[in-house]
Amino acid sequence: MSLSLADFGDQILVSPGREGAESLADQAYFAIRELIVTLELAPSSVISEAALMERLSMGRTPIREAMRTLAHEHLIDVYPRRGAFVAGIDTRDLRALSEIRALLEPEAARYAAERSTESDRAQTNALLAELTHLSGKPNHRNLIQLDQRIHHHIYASAHNDFLAQMCERIALKRMHSSPNSHTSAENPITAT
Repeated sequence: MSLSLADFGDQILVSPGREGAESLADQAYFAIRELIVTLELAPSSVISEAALMERLSMGRTPIREAMRTLAHEHLIDVYPRRGAFVAGIDTRDLRALSEIRALLEPEAARYAAERSTESDRAQTNALLAELTHLSGKPNHRNLIQLDQRIHHHIYASAHNDFLAQMCERIALKRMHSSPNSHTSAENPITAT
């Protein structure tokens, strides 16, 4: 799967939607990744390939390709003859992620402040306005998506693809590992 940050534009990081993906495998990847990151697929839960095929209306091949990519990103653990599981959350990983994030994100913000274009600044203002207009208790998923869009925009505005890619990977793992994320009471994708 060869996607760059530029492929995402101003779309959310969690999932660019099917129209933003190049292939069925990419579409499956983004859809399953969103289920993992939003904890609709709970950490350590068994992943039912058949349920994913039904939910996403896709065949076995794109689902398996997506799962292979997610396993490479350590969001899924695959065990021969046992199946696939959503990666568990390890508190040591959370600490390590926080340490790296504390080093990289201020640099991304500094570069964004120094290198942002007029278009970048207009998008920053639009995101801030969107954040300001949240009232009451916002929908949890919408808040996660807005947070992801803000972070993605900062990384992109740094105009350093390597730094942005590293920050994106850390953000993805952080979202998956967040103990405060919403979990679904009933999840037809995980085996019971």
